[in-house]
Amino acid sequence: MSDIIHKKAKEDMQGVKIELEEDKTDIPCDKCGRMMVIKTGRFGKFLACPGYPDCKNTKPLVLKTSAKCPLCGGEVIERKSKKGYAFFGCSNWPECNFMTWDKPTEENCPQCGKSLFKGSKGVISCLSPECGYTGKATKKKKDE
Repeated sequence: MSDIIHKKAKEDMQGVKIELEEDKTDIPCDKCGRMMVIKTGRFGKFLACPGYPDCKNTKPLVLKTSAKCPLCGGEVIERKSKKGYAFFGCSNWPECNFMTWDKPTEENCPQCGKSLFKGSKGVISCLSPECGYTGKATKKKKDE
């Protein structure tokens, strides 16, 4: 009985082709010039060239934020820890060692003008060593 089901299933699957969902990007491949796609692997999402197996170029997927590093002024990007937790660090690493678990906000510090970060319990703070500003997060209206 199972042989009959197995043969029937094999016949039915002859024309089936599995298409994996890939998000196209506007980032060109360094090696061949094709536009890279976002793929998902066992360690999360990454950029890959769609020309595989001819071109095997891959890159890590960098999630940029609108915040600037309070130490050097570089971009703050989202990264993943070894255990998969999101943290935020400077894109100029290892020259700049800025890192925080606090999420960057769209707001700037009223005292020094640098980016503010939202920590636990809804407290926003300026992580610039010279400033030290802290305050409560402002709630945005739904129609904005």
